[in-house]
Amino acid sequence: MTTFLIQPRSAHTATIIFLHGLGDTGAGWKAIAQTIAPQHPHVKWWILPTAPEQPVTLFGGMPTNSWFDILSLSESFDDEGSVKTAARSVDKLIDQEINAGTPSSRIVLGGFSQGGALATYTALHSTKQLGGLIGLSTWLPLAGQTEKTMSPTTKMVPIFMAHGTEDKVVRYDWGLKSSNFMTEKLGLRSRKAPDFGPGVIFNTYQGMVHSADPRELHDLTQWLKSIIPESS
Repeated sequence: MTTFLIQPRSAHTATIIFLHGLGDTGAGWKAIAQTIAPQHPHVKWWILPTAPEQPVTLFGGMPTNSWFDILSLSESFDDEGSVKTAARSVDKLIDQEINAGTPSSRIVLGGFSQGGALATYTALHSTKQLGGLIGLSTWLPLAGQTEKTMSPTTKMVPIFMAHGTEDKVVRYDWGLKSSNFMTEKLGLRSRKAPDFGPGVIFNTYQGMVHSADPRELHDLTQWLKSIIPESS
């Protein structure tokens, strides 16, 4: 797995692992990470892995960088086996950081689009209490199973979700539905900025398409300053 790193500028006390979207690479998020990094000098910002190239059913079997197979753009489009296999790979990245000396409570897992879906699934099933979860323009895969399979540590994890109203790839209502499922079915607390802490914040951005947005990144930065402050 190819991985890009943004190294901390001061004593390393926290780590962010961020997963790109379908067809992208870790390098695709490097510029954004480098832009925000000065505001978080203590963070290894970010560990940016690249998904393996593999056939994607949605694309007629054409190989592309993908975390798991997507069967179609419908309500049930995630391939269970490949989602769970990919989640185990991400969990190994978390273990590597823990073994290197960073407590799980100072590790934030996140991603955009398909990467955000994998990050969300992994975090909700991890036996480790993570410092936070970031889900940008994304959804909760295999939601129907999660009510029975989620980890008890999930309720202690701060979650930042964000979605644009003009997203035509991962529709806004998919993201909102996933957020509502977490609060209504999984029992996670619903929060609104600046009330940061364990539970779910779902930020709506009018006019934002399927991409990152300066408003979104500003809000994400403020959230990160709260949940992984420079002093551990």
